[in-house]
Amino acid sequence: MHKLNLYLLVGLCAIGSVTYGQDKRYPIGSSTNVLNDFRQQLTATQKPNGIPRLQLKISSSLTLPASITHRRMLGTGAEQLAGSIENVPNSSFYLMIEGKSVYGHILLYNSRKAYKYSADNSGAVFVEETDINNVVCIDYQKAPASTTESTTSDAVAAVADLQSYPGGNGCVLLDFDGQYVSGTPWNNGNPITAAPANLSDADKENVWKMISEDYRPFHLNVTTSEAVFNTYPKTKRMRCIFTPTNTAAPGAGGVAYLGSFRWNDETPCWVFNGGAKAAGEAGSHEVGHTFGLSHDGRTSPNEEYYSGQGNWAPIMGVGYNKSLVQFSKGEYANPSTTQDDLATIASTTYGVGYRADDYGNTIAAAASLNVDATGNVNNAGVVERTGDVDMFSFNTSGGTANFNFNPNASYPNLDIVATVYNTSGTVIATSNPATLNASISTTLAAGTYYVSVTGTGSGSPTVSGYSNYGSLGNYTITGSVSGGSTPTGIAIFYKDCNYTGTYAIGLNAGNYTTAQLTANGISNKDISSIKITPGYEVVLYKNDNFAGTFAGYTADVPCLVSSGWNDSASSVRVRSVTNTLPVISITTPANGATFIAPASITINATASDADGAINKVEFFNGSTKLGEDASSPYSFTWAGATAGTYTVRAVATDDRGGQATAQITVVMNNPPGAIVYKDCNYGGYAINMPVGTYTVDQLLSRGAINDDISSLKVTSGYEVILYRDNNFAGPAYLFRSNYQCLVSVGLSGGTTVNLNDWTSSVTVRPTAAQASPFVDGGVVPFTDYTATMKIMPNPVTNEMVIQYGNMGDYFDVKIVDVHGTVVYSAPRILSGQHINISGLKTGMYFIKISTNKETITKRILKR
Repeated sequence: MHKLNLYLLVGLCAIGSVTYGQDKRYPIGSSTNVLNDFRQQLTATQKPNGIPRLQLKISSSLTLPASITHRRMLGTGAEQLAGSIENVPNSSFYLMIEGKSVYGHILLYNSRKAYKYSADNSGAVFVEETDINNVVCIDYQKAPASTTESTTSDAVAAVADLQSYPGGNGCVLLDFDGQYVSGTPWNNGNPITAAPANLSDADKENVWKMISEDYRPFHLNVTTSEAVFNTYPKTKRMRCIFTPTNTAAPGAGGVAYLGSFRWNDETPCWVFNGGAKAAGEAGSHEVGHTFGLSHDGRTSPNEEYYSGQGNWAPIMGVGYNKSLVQFSKGEYANPSTTQDDLATIASTTYGVGYRADDYGNTIAAAASLNVDATGNVNNAGVVERTGDVDMFSFNTSGGTANFNFNPNASYPNLDIVATVYNTSGTVIATSNPATLNASISTTLAAGTYYVSVTGTGSGSPTVSGYSNYGSLGNYTITGSVSGGSTPTGIAIFYKDCNYTGTYAIGLNAGNYTTAQLTANGISNKDISSIKITPGYEVVLYKNDNFAGTFAGYTADVPCLVSSGWNDSASSVRVRSVTNTLPVISITTPANGATFIAPASITINATASDADGAINKVEFFNGSTKLGEDASSPYSFTWAGATAGTYTVRAVATDDRGGQATAQITVVMNNPPGAIVYKDCNYGGYAINMPVGTYTVDQLLSRGAINDDISSLKVTSGYEVILYRDNNFAGPAYLFRSNYQCLVSVGLSGGTTVNLNDWTSSVTVRPTAAQASPFVDGGVVPFTDYTATMKIMPNPVTNEMVIQYGNMGDYFDVKIVDVHGTVVYSAPRILSGQHINISGLKTGMYFIKISTNKETITKRILKR
């Protein structure tokens, strides 16, 4: 065993002497082969205590034996391993293999050696020796007692739900409430139960404020909310644990693995310092490591962590005792690294990037300074990048302008230089005092002016000062402008180019004629530049009332000369880029209206467009276009519409192609072949009966009750068949002319029949036969029905037989003499039954038979 230890130490020393200028990457195979080899070893090789073992080949001449204390299989092609190098105290091993992605390390803390695993895009795996500080933050000194005291706060926020940039591309969780950590490179994969931070709520809030301001330039949400943290993927988040439990790095102020922000696991970074200042500085430092930042030290004197100069220190050095601690790129004397901290964090490697620039950098791109009606100024912004300039414009009728420029109230990083310019870009006043804030007080003539905010440095970065590199973060502008104003609105219109001139008028979304522009302070044909809120469009028209040629703009226009629209607009629309669709309705005819075919129908519609104009209204029968109208009132006449049910549509199209549709249903009925009435003499209800067939139910649907028709009118060219029974059964009679009362219907054979309240089904049809010119004429039994009344014999002497309908049908019989006197009466006589009339005198009589549906009369001669 002693020989093995000696061999390892000698071998490690030999490896440590390799020149760093050479490519020391040692290939160990493809990711698939490495994974399979390790799995076979873990299955076959174990220590006596049952702990799996691996042989880690790090060069052609050196292999390190490792004990694996944590193993997690993540699928057929993925595995996580953690452990230590056997017989090497204070060592650790970690490896994550996910398909072609491989990362991990071997750390030998006592000898300060490190080996790093990596893979190229093809999945080829390499191991190479590297500076241990390129893998893990070691020996980050614990803060002195003077910086670990608790702070107080007048108003402590809800520390469990603080967010610096909701919706940021990435997330850093400041975890103060304790955490159980297992299966990470820390503690060789063994669990760590971290106690809650020794910080008051005020301390926690101040730690969050400091780290939030340090990372303000980036599209990164620094939060204290576990729920927010869990919404991010593992490759876009980092947990920073604040705890006195320093198992991960005993004696240090904090510790982190470089580049671990993008690791696809739950490896956290750690802060062990107490007190807001010490914990906050350590938190920003360790989070910086997870974004791949190295230590800011010096080569002369040789030191791993530079503690700064004057009142300044680098975040990746140690800034416990400095008031201004910024990101750096090694501009001080004798830096150990010139790594560009800002560019590294914002690189595509971590998928976070910078925040979007909140304000334009030039006079042409200036935003409006917020000046209220009483002249008070109140603005806020962020200087996101080195050299970023935020430019604002304001108007004054003349007088004193006072401005105060202040960086973030807590733990600021921004050293401000502020400047006021006139419309020509000439500097009117500037302020860059020794403090981080700035102020300007100046007297201005009436006109438009500009004020800028940017970051600056102080003194010489190589001696006792700093450059503007890390001078970034929040700021506010307050103060007052005598006679000052800021135009407000969706679009700001300027009299002259470059957002200058005697007026700057803001208009909200709407349509503005010449008169309306004048009422708002904009003269006819007098617009030269425009500022437009993103998401909106300004349309300029040559003529009043939105007529003539037009041009649309969706971004700021510093000068309309080049597009040919300078001093040319007589009417203006301000509207959302997202088109508001037009509104249309059909005013006539009403939905469900009925007409007699062939019909000529006039369709009228109203249409409007809130953010533009109606180009046309088209009219359709279903999908078939009937016509269109390009001017209000919108109308079209549809001629010659035949019988049927139609969907009539009106489609409005606005000036941006947006469409809206209104539709109704209209019914074209055939002309009625007949009209049936409830009462005689065309009284009671009157129901039109177009050509067709009507059962009891169909008559009911049109309003006619069964057995309830007493008179009818027949249109010339049509005929009507009335049936006694439903479904066109039983006796039937055909009419070709009007009949004012169906009580006594004279038939063409000379007999009469009572058809009042008799009808159960009806047929209306065209006919080629000539209609009777007489009322109550032209009625004949419908030949399609064979049932007739027969009297046998006739003349009769003693007995006769009456047949009507089917054998077994019943009817009532009355015999009336020529004077109308009933001389014989018999109820419920069967069809075909013999009747004896021998007692009647010789002469002429009328026989009436009555069913429950009709009465039929016929003459007989008694001998």
